[in-house]
Amino acid sequence: MLEDIKAVKKHIWDLYYDAGMGVIKWVNEKSPDGDLPDQKELVAQLDQVYAYGLWLTPALPEELREQWQKDLVNLAHIMITQFYSPRQGLFWGAITTPGIKKLGTDHTDFGHSVKTMWLIYQLGKWTGDLSLVEFGRVNAARILEVAYMEDTGEWARRVDGQGKLDKNKEWWAMCELDQVAATLALIDPAYARYLPNTYDDYLKHMVDHRHGGIWHWVDWSRPR
Repeated sequence: MLEDIKAVKKHIWDLYYDAGMGVIKWVNEKSPDGDLPDQKELVAQLDQVYAYGLWLTPALPEELREQWQKDLVNLAHIMITQFYSPRQGLFWGAITTPGIKKLGTDHTDFGHSVKTMWLIYQLGKWTGDLSLVEFGRVNAARILEVAYMEDTGEWARRVDGQGKLDKNKEWWAMCELDQVAATLALIDPAYARYLPNTYDDYLKHMVDHRHGGIWHWVDWSRPR
């Protein structure tokens, strides 16, 4: 099992990490979907941390753990220095060209941004890097504040291209926001204030009470 894990990680980094671009690449050749090798996508970095890196690295033998930890910290700094917009308080979903860095574009939303902050915060705690801890904690809290709609007690999805809150619902993004609020509440109970309303909203509107399961998307503008 360990040899399989090592082989998969090596395959990803050998094939997709581009030191010149300073990122994990999205694709290495044009895809049928139109993706191009020069694309710089947040998710390509983020998923290396979330899908396996942060969870597996602490359990690895010491001789592997050090390099994997360095790779994770490198990814955290890539996301901060290249993808984070201090002005918007969010991570851009893609940064291939300056013109693509716009609100309302794919993956530039509260879910991806707060998830990235949470991972940076957790990585900082594990590695003892207080700068990552504080970056993740402070900016995650700001995202929660902007994403929470006080009048309805719900999470918004993102800020759209006109600078207005997109109030539609995506199940996973709501879960990410709840998770981060609950995590921060462990150190400051004030962050728990969001959860009674957002949990209730999720159970009412995202759960299919007739057939079971979770709705992927709910159109906020329709009667609920």
